Amino acid sequence: MRLIYKILIGVGILLVLAVVALSLLVRAYLKPERIRPLVVERVEKALGRKVELARVEVGLFKGIRLEGLSVKEADGKTDFVRVKGLRVKFALWPLLQKKVVLTRAEISGPYLHLVRDRKGHFNWESLGPPKPSAKKPSAEKPSAQGGAPFLLVVPKFEIKEGLLVFEDQLGELPSLKIPFQLAASLTEAEARARLSFRVFDSPWQAEARVAHWTSAPDLFLSLSGETLDLNPFLKEGPQAGEKPSPSSGVKRRGAEKEVKLPALPFRRAQARVNIKKILYRKLAVSALALKASYAKGHLTSELTCEVARGKVKDRIEAELLSHPPHWKVRETGEGVEIAELLSGLWPDLPGRLRGRASYDGNFTASGLSLAKMMDTLSGSGVFRLAPLELSDLPATRKLASLLGLPELSTLLFDRASGIFQIAQRRATLSAALSGKTLSARIAQGVVTLDGILDLPVDLVFSPELSKKLTGKWPPARHLVNEKGEVELTLELKGPYRKPRVILRSRAVERTIKEKVQEQLQKWLPFGK
Repeated sequence: MRLIYKILIGVGILLVLAVVALSLLVRAYLKPERIRPLVVERVEKALGRKVELARVEVGLFKGIRLEGLSVKEADGKTDFVRVKGLRVKFALWPLLQKKVVLTRAEISGPYLHLVRDRKGHFNWESLGPPKPSAKKPSAEKPSAQGGAPFLLVVPKFEIKEGLLVFEDQLGELPSLKIPFQLAASLTEAEARARLSFRVFDSPWQAEARVAHWTSAPDLFLSLSGETLDLNPFLKEGPQAGEKPSPSSGVKRRGAEKEVKLPALPFRRAQARVNIKKILYRKLAVSALALKASYAKGHLTSELTCEVARGKVKDRIEAELLSHPPHWKVRETGEGVEIAELLSGLWPDLPGRLRGRASYDGNFTASGLSLAKMMDTLSGSGVFRLAPLELSDLPATRKLASLLGLPELSTLLFDRASGIFQIAQRRATLSAALSGKTLSARIAQGVVTLDGILDLPVDLVFSPELSKKLTGKWPPARHLVNEKGEVELTLELKGPYRKPRVILRSRAVERTIKEKVQEQLQKWLPFGK
């Protein structure tokens, strides 16, 4: 027992001596007067901004604590980044080799203020060291403070009670206050992070893992959230079916500056995104799931979601390192209710289009901005609707008024199908529509992406409806075929909201001429 007692006393003495030695080493090597300039000077040099640090504490067991650390705006007064406290704890034994191995790092109460000024510039754009002068730089003198400690691992890193504030002085984007928390770890093999934040009171979670981060990093990312409301970010533009005016504020094609996307610092990357609901205008997109992978500049992703009671699936491939980036999209939709879709996107769109739509198309585009991609969008596909109702549309109202048949303001078709091609912001389509009282055929029509119509439509009325039409509109008597059906060709031109309905004079004259020739052949001997 005495031997054990002596051993314990000896171990205790050794521990006390070790603690004293390490404490002296900490005081000598990690003095506050050495840490303060190390932090302030390095950060100011890296960011080109004024940095303030209120207090530095160093202890053997409590580690290093910085209080009142702030990075100023370009004016040198306003806070750009502010941190209440930053605490770093380190392992004791590596200090004997003059190395710091962090066992824990914690940031409490960080505040980040992002601003876009009235000229459209963001306050982070001016970050960075000042540009070197034209003179030959002189050799930098070695710092009297010595080199920075070598960081090996950070098993636990936390950010608590963080707040990101965004302000747009142009008034085009909403003001945001995003509280967030972060938990991360860093080893020689990989880095991990888990971010929790709230946007418009909706909770979100993001997780990231970077393997082999010191050599050939691989990124694995996941994002999940409840509700993403895009409406506060929308800018009002021209309504569907209206031609943009020069004063509408909409940028003309080619006006946006395209930037080259830099190469990502990852050998490969994989991502998963799951969002329960996305709100865009009055349209709700639910159950959105995205899987994406990236390698050597090539992006491949698959997206599924539910919208307007139907299901949509996309496969996207992109060459991100080309300039501009090039996109290929395969999209299919099943059972999409077009009435719900259109009323959600354009609530004030006059008239009603009802029916279940299914489609399949392949598209290509280039660029990074939406405007550039719409300008370069091209592709083709097929579509079908069953049934289809066109009720109280501006075009059907004008058709009903022109022909004197009020019932033509609502057109019912059992089915509709066709093909389309998109190029130069125009969709060229061919379609066939069949119904009990009316059938229609579009040999080749055009609808621009701004909702401008140029559609020649061949109509065939049922015998019952043809009798009413000939009674209301006498010229239709010359357009009746052998089945007692009126065949009429018209053109829809102009904006969807204010279209022109024109009877094609050549078609009418040709039809009348054919009818006259048929009657002459019946009355006169052939060849006389």
